[in-house]
Amino acid sequence: MKKFIHVLVLVFVFLSLVLIACKKKKEEPKNNTNTNTKGNRVLGMYINLPGNNDFNAAYDRAKAIGAEVTQIELKWKEIETAPNLYDANISLLFTTLNTFLPSKGMKLSLIIKPIDGSEKTVPTDLASVSFSDTMMIGRYNRMQKFLLQKIPNVNIHSYIVGTNTGAYITANTGALTEYSTFYSNVSAYAKTLKSGIKTSINVDYWYATFNNDAQTLNQNTDFISVNYVPLNLDYTVRASNQIEGDWNNLTAKFTKPIHIHTAYPSSTTCNSSDDLQKQAITDLFKYWDKYQDKIPYLAYFAYSDFSQQQVDDIASASGNNDPIAKEYLRTVGLIRYDGTDKPAIGEFQSQAKSRGW
Repeated sequence: MKKFIHVLVLVFVFLSLVLIACKKKKEEPKNNTNTNTKGNRVLGMYINLPGNNDFNAAYDRAKAIGAEVTQIELKWKEIETAPNLYDANISLLFTTLNTFLPSKGMKLSLIIKPIDGSEKTVPTDLASVSFSDTMMIGRYNRMQKFLLQKIPNVNIHSYIVGTNTGAYITANTGALTEYSTFYSNVSAYAKTLKSGIKTSINVDYWYATFNNDAQTLNQNTDFISVNYVPLNLDYTVRASNQIEGDWNNLTAKFTKPIHIHTAYPSSTTCNSSDDLQKQAITDLFKYWDKYQDKIPYLAYFAYSDFSQQQVDDIASASGNNDPIAKEYLRTVGLIRYDGTDKPAIGEFQSQAKSRGW
């Protein structure tokens, strides 16, 4: 997986350096009807590398269909490969982002993962150290200083410390208190490094909505970061009209703004299709209209489908070789890996443009 990440980083850096050189509806009461206007909402997207290896064109297309924020997601242990030593390719990536993202008029959602689901993704020598330990906090602070100082020109829309953290916290006694302490310290330090930065901890929809620990975990966050995908436990899709009920449950739980990261595959193996994925895009925007006062940010994963090799590498690294899960990831993009459009990308652009993006 590390080799795979480094290849993507190098491709991104190389292409980036070369290319840099070279009608409104009547408004009704909130949460009762669609307002069908952008308002203060922000639209994000995970812009991955399609099969033609053209990041420049991918960013231009993503921006043209409405994306304002892109996402960079890294595990802490991928950044810090030995105590206080940082991966050279990731260092180069961030140096490049400092020029590339402003040139594209794109903001950044930065996601660094000391926890990724049930995995504690810290440097090897810290594996048995408590998250609340001052050594753990100090090491993370030095690492984030190293990264943030490389992107002074980048407009950071949001900064997330850990993804799907509920899985790890639920499985480890004391982790809720320890990670809350860790987050409070490292987020406070991040705010001294980057003026106005907004920080949070990412959790999945089920943990956010039905586990009261989510309230404790988010007591010091600036917003609630939620991974929401309408799936069954076997990775097959749920009907996208169920989004409304799910978001009603979610928005009733929190007073803070909610940032949603979402996706929907097109594979028939996942009981989906191109048409159902398109319908999911329609429904995402429709229900976002209804809850826009509670959900100011929505990010879609991903711009492009993944290649079978990429899927196999990710599955191997994560230890999840479920064939339906792999098909979910392989077909989650708005365009196919070969660069051809799915109906979803046209629908995404149409829905975004009709609201003012």
